[in-house]
Amino acid sequence: TTNDTPLVITIDAYAVLDIHNEKSDNVDYENYVIIDKAGNKYVTGSASFWASFNEIMDEMKGEDEDVTIQVYKMDSKNYKGKQFLTCSIV
Repeated sequence: TTNDTPLVITIDAYAVLDIHNEKSDNVDYENYVIIDKAGNKYVTGSASFWASFNEIMDEMKGEDEDVTIQVYKMDSKNYKGKQFLTCSIV
């Protein structure tokens, strides 16, 4: 989790996991794995994070430099008292 402190990750690799879990309310869903340059692995199922992450990766496609992101929580405009996970390029 990021709690209240943003997490900075220099991307080495990432993957999408298609999950089928009969015991879940939603039996089919995706999780996203991000691996940093040190080999640390981060997992989330956040669609808002994944949308922001994909925008960053599309923008950086073909660039010959490391991609570093900052992962953080933002307050939801739609659900008072709720937060969602997102990211931006550093």
